Amino acid sequence: KQEARFATSAQMRVALETMSASGPGLSTAKKKMITGIVAACVVALCIAGVVVKSKHDAAEAKAAQVTLEKQKSDLTAQINLKLEEADNAMKTGMDAENDSYEQALMKAYTAYNEAAEIAKKGKTYNIAAPDIAGKQKQVLAALETARTTLLSQAEALEAAGEVATAEKYRERAKNIENFKK
Repeated sequence: KQEARFATSAQMRVALETMSASGPGLSTAKKKMITGIVAACVVALCIAGVVVKSKHDAAEAKAAQVTLEKQKSDLTAQINLKLEEADNAMKTGMDAENDSYEQALMKAYTAYNEAAEIAKKGKTYNIAAPDIAGKQKQVLAALETARTTLLSQAEALEAAGEVATAEKYRERAKNIENFKK
């Protein structure tokens, strides 16, 4: 303090040595009270930090769960869409009276393959896919039946003298063979 000037450094040293450790103006009770208030503030801040962090962690977990559910529902929708597309193509392909019914069967097989690939991704989300492999076998059997039918029709047309039409039927049967490879 400016009011307390000392003539020599020895006087200052003596004054400092005789001064109490608590310093002028602050009693021991006041120091204890200030220390208690500071400690209470530190504890309150720590508790507030823990509460905020736990709420933040809960919000992150909920956001992750929502994201997971959205991905799961998106994959399920994709699988169902491909299966519906494949089923419709298979219905069209099972009608032998339909022109290019074998094309519809090939499209159905391709759609079932795509659905199976999506279903493989869905296994991480525990998505249950219907029996896609069984449907693929049905389509392959129908394709084989279509191939033999087309070849027999080609032979009948060739015997009737319609060689150009018979060649188209053989080409369709060859397309089925190439597709199955």
